[in-house]
Amino acid sequence: MFDPARHVEAYAAEQAAITAVGERPILFLHGTDDGSIGSDVIHNPKDHLPQGSRVERIDDAATFSNLEQPERIKREVLAWLAG
Repeated sequence: MFDPARHVEAYAAEQAAITAVGERPILFLHGTDDGSIGSDVIHNPKDHLPQGSRVERIDDAATFSNLEQPERIKREVLAWLAG
């Protein structure tokens, strides 16, 4: 999906969506210890998110940050919803 050289016409819309910026701001939470998609892969997430989005890197959390840092995740989500 990420390699344009391997795109297939039947999935053109889905493949184009990979690089499209959304319409509504989002809260992007990323565990700093994530082994699936490391923080180093996503250099500056805000460059790829709609204006007004917020990015928070969660220390001592990996792929399942909601289970590894539940209080921090809860605070971030509630603050996002309240803001």
